Amino acid sequence: MFKKIVDRAKEIILKPMATWPIIKNEETSITLLFTNYAAILAAIPSLAMIIGYSIIGMQVPMAGTFRMPLQDSLLAAVLNYVLSLVGVYIGGYVINYLAPHFESKSNLSNAMKLVVYAATPVWLAGVFSVIPSLSILAIIGLYGVYLLYIGLPILMETPAEKTLPYIVAAIVVAIIVMVVVNILVGQFIYAPVYSRISPY
Repeated sequence: MFKKIVDRAKEIILKPMATWPIIKNEETSITLLFTNYAAILAAIPSLAMIIGYSIIGMQVPMAGTFRMPLQDSLLAAVLNYVLSLVGVYIGGYVINYLAPHFESKSNLSNAMKLVVYAATPVWLAGVFSVIPSLSILAIIGLYGVYLLYIGLPILMETPAEKTLPYIVAAIVVAIIVMVVVNILVGQFIYAPVYSRISPY
């Protein structure tokens, strides 16, 4: 199963135009989509977070290296993991709900496939959290927006002229979800830095 996940991740990132049609025609359930793919890849940023914040530590200017207590990073990682999956799940419903408004075909299964596989670079980029100072590089996960853009016409049968406004509407909703997630996770990541972490 691990090889299948790796192969699919490589395919959707390196050959999205050829891979989206294959994904569209695959017979799978939303449950299997999450348990056999999303749930596994979504663990990457959370595991990296634990290593980066509690084992490697954070560099604080003029203060040295600090490590977050393991219980704090574990809590933050679990919260990040759960909210990541919830965000993708909600995103699938949003894509499906918006479909008729952009002359697209409503199909919850395809909408979930679209959001889950488009999230692949976001989850993979989460590995940079292993070194907190490099976590900014996770921005390369924005490649997922491009995957959404080219995936919409294929999985949701969106007309070419409706693709851009459709993706913009979806991104607006995604940003709202991300802001909420970041606020919640931030309470467990950044607040403890000044109150409970110990110097290296």
